[in-house]
Amino acid sequence: MLISSIFFRREAHKATFYKQREDLQEWEKKLRQGEESLCELRRTLNQREEKASEDERVLKKKERDLEEAEKKIDISFAKLKEREVDVNNQLLGLVTKEKVILNSFLSKLIANEFLHNLSILLFVPGS
Repeated sequence: MLISSIFFRREAHKATFYKQREDLQEWEKKLRQGEESLCELRRTLNQREEKASEDERVLKKKERDLEEAEKKIDISFAKLKEREVDVNNQLLGLVTKEKVILNSFLSKLIANEFLHNLSILLFVPGS
């Protein structure tokens, strides 16, 4: 009876040991899967960080390009304003010259008309 009791305890101990070993193996398997999953998540996170960094670099470059374009537009706008002032000044000069020429022409026309009328008045036929 003592031998059979020892045998049953030993078999129970073996069964417990095997069950614990299987549980440990299952736990190790889950741990490896968790580590693999964690590694995959880290890779994904690193890829996203790299993508975000690249996007940020692209965005900063576009911002610099935009600022440069705005500066060029501002310079062009200032040059256009200067050119507009120059054209307006030239136009004003031409209008002034035109008025002077027109006044001179009208004065000559009036003088010629006056002289013509005067000559008609002074030349009276039959007198």
